[in-house]
Amino acid sequence: PQPFSMLYTGRLNRRYGLELLLQAMKELHDPDIELWLCGSGEMEEEIRAYAAQDSRIRFFGFLPHEEAVQLQKKATVLVNPRTNQGEYTKYSFPSKTIEYLASGTPMVGYRLPGIPDEYFEYIYEVSPDEHGLEDCLKKVMLLSERERNEFGLSAKHFIQNEKNAAKQCANIMVLIEGIMTRCTNPKNRGSK
Repeated sequence: PQPFSMLYTGRLNRRYGLELLLQAMKELHDPDIELWLCGSGEMEEEIRAYAAQDSRIRFFGFLPHEEAVQLQKKATVLVNPRTNQGEYTKYSFPSKTIEYLASGTPMVGYRLPGIPDEYFEYIYEVSPDEHGLEDCLKKVMLLSERERNEFGLSAKHFIQNEKNAAKQCANIMVLIEGIMTRCTNPKNRGSK
C-alpha cells in the first residue's frame, strides 16, 4: 500500500510553522507515513538534518512549479503549518490555500484571521493547542481514502465554482453598484 504522505510546498522559513510540522512528524511513530517537503529557505539545512535522522522525511528541494503540482496530486494530504502567530496573519491570505484546495488533494491547516470562514468547510482544521497539528493528522489518517478523496474534490469544486474570475468580477460589480447607489442617493448628499 502507498504510504500516508503529507506534503508541504513553499518557503522553508521558520515563521511558516515548519518546526511544528517536523515536530508533529517526530511524534507520529507510524512507519507507513511520509513527510514530503519542497522549497527553499532558511530551514533547508535543518530539514536535511531531520531527513537524515528519519527516513520517512523526503526533502525534494526547490522544484519547478509543474513538478510541485504533480507531487500535490500524488500526496495524501497537503499541509500548511502556518499558525496565527504574528500581526501579519490578520491581513494575510496565503495563496497556498487556493493552490492546495484547487489541487483536489485534501488540505490540513490552521484557522488564520485573513482567511474567510467559508474556506474552512474545505480544510481539515488544526486546533491551536500544543499538539493540534499532530492530533489533526492522526484524525485524518483514520479516515477512509474515499472520505479524504471526496473532501478534496469538494474543495476543488468550491475553488473552481465559487472563486473563479467570473464570480470574483461579479462580486466586484455588486460592490461598485452598491457604492454608486449610495453616492447618487440624494439622502446621502451633504450628510456626514
